[in-house]
Amino acid sequence: ENRQRERDLTRLAKEVEAGEIEQDANDRALQQISRLEAELDVWKLKNASLEKQVQETTVYLQRAKQDEEAARARAERLAEVLESEEQQQRRKDLEARGAARKEEESALKKEVETLQ
Repeated sequence: ENRQRERDLTRLAKEVEAGEIEQDANDRALQQISRLEAELDVWKLKNASLEKQVQETTVYLQRAKQDEEAARARAERLAEVLESEEQQQRRKDLEARGAARKEEESALKKEVETLQ
């Protein structure tokens, strides 16, 4: 075992002197750098797409808020109109006319029944 270990150490020392081990490590490091740079480019592309989606969603949200405010303002104006005395009087008149028509209709039905 000792002799094998000595042989291995000697072989490694010769490879280091010859520059073989260092070259392999440099090649692996360069390959890894290339892979990581390619991966970084992919992430940048995905990030740009996500940033665009966030911007579009922000604009959409702002428009929705503006539309909501406009709808609330219209609802408030409509509520004011419906609460006005004039409008309340109109509703009462319409209800009274409806009630009078129902009474007239029921009276006519009774008259028709008595004629039959």
